[in-house]
Amino acid sequence: MGQSTLSESGRYTSVAAAEAIIALLDFLQIEKVVVFGYDKGASVGSVLAWKYAARVTSLSVGEYALPAFGHEIIQNPEPSRNLYGHWHLALFTIPEAAEFLIRGREKEFLNWYFWHSSYSAGAIISLEHVERYAAALAKPGYLRSMMEFLNGNIWREFEYFKPLRDDPIRLPLTVLWGEASLVPEEVSQGLWGPTATSVRTVTVPKAGHWLADENPKWLANFIDQNVASSAVEPTSVDLGYLEDRVTMM
Repeated sequence: MGQSTLSESGRYTSVAAAEAIIALLDFLQIEKVVVFGYDKGASVGSVLAWKYAARVTSLSVGEYALPAFGHEIIQNPEPSRNLYGHWHLALFTIPEAAEFLIRGREKEFLNWYFWHSSYSAGAIISLEHVERYAAALAKPGYLRSMMEFLNGNIWREFEYFKPLRDDPIRLPLTVLWGEASLVPEEVSQGLWGPTATSVRTVTVPKAGHWLADENPKWLANFIDQNVASSAVEPTSVDLGYLEDRVTMM
């Protein structure tokens, strides 16, 4: 968030992101890929595996529920009124209001954001990490675009993903949750079971929501194993030909 250009079209949807990834793969001449989609990236990965199945050899997702399959419930504030829930997702559904309330307080918001779903909070997520995120989001337009992408399109995506129930993803799907997220197998299956023909759940040890930040070694090994065990080998490409080559114009 904050390291790419802003969308001129304003299309911050999972479909638009998937289309951009396919365009990049075409440019790099990469035919088949192993997909791991984390958080909002899970919806992008789901689009790739659903609509571009010939390009995807395996799909794993982490720490997310698709709209129409539970996300619209998870975003609601919890009855206990504590700060551990995901009330910010409901706030993001109205990007104008969210930007108005968070602008100028990016670092304060991120301090809570990383803390509220972590395994060991500040022990892993460094202050430098928070500062980098805050600086990226403080650039003009980036805070708003983040909210648009993360949840501003929730109800359009709700309608988009509904047909998955009758036309599920036909690749084996692995769903990852950090152990501190406390998502049991039956809940995970309830969220993702209807979306694909084969679903398994894996719990990431010593991690909460922030899988790659809190247990990067475990996650990297998991992705390596997924690549090695794919029924169809992903494309191997030498990108050395891009060295010293102009590619943006």
